Amino acid sequence: KVGVGLLTRKAGGAAKPVLEITIAGDKWTMHSTSTFKNFTTTFTLNKEEEQETADGRKLKSLFTLDGNKLTEVQSGIKDNDVGSTLEREIKGDDLVMTLTAGDVVGVRTYTKQA
Repeated sequence: KVGVGLLTRKAGGAAKPVLEITIAGDKWTMHSTSTFKNFTTTFTLNKEEEQETADGRKLKSLFTLDGNKLTEVQSGIKDNDVGSTLEREIKGDDLVMTLTAGDVVGVRTYTKQA
């Protein structure tokens, strides 16, 4: 739906990434490490910024925080870009990420490491 190729989707779906979130002042950083790909994004809450996605697409992203839920709304820069919404929510020892693009929904669960 968003233009990610089949092989990239399959490899990304099979990966078991470790996600680390750090906060320094008003800058947030999410660093994902896996055998498939490492990816880092840095952002400021409530400020729309141009971001590059893990698969190399350039989009505008707006991150907001509401309680235990970090929401990222991605909007296109070019006419053919497809926007999406990523909700990351803490549920016990899990971080559940729900990605919605049009009528397609994907869910990934990260479990806190000891």
